[in-house]
Amino acid sequence: MDVKNRIQADVDRDIDLKVRYILKTLGISTTEVIDALWAKIAAEGRVPFDLALTDRQKAEIALISAVHDQATPFLTTKKEVADYLLGDDEDDEY
Repeated sequence: MDVKNRIQADVDRDIDLKVRYILKTLGISTTEVIDALWAKIAAEGRVPFDLALTDRQKAEIALISAVHDQATPFLTTKKEVADYLLGDDEDDEY
């Protein structure tokens, strides 16, 4: 007797619709794809495709990190905000 486990996952709705259409066109069920993926992982001891960030995701992380690492003053008045954003032009030398 083949004992089965139920797996539930939350996936992006748009991606789900596309994948379901593709699988239906191929004549493959979601269960068959998951079974095949699980069997491959079990046989190889790894996920059978690269899981990596895109260049855009890496750039977003770098930007977030750079912003996070900046010394950001705590501004409480409109004047402090203006001075911070506009700077003090009197001290600038050109």
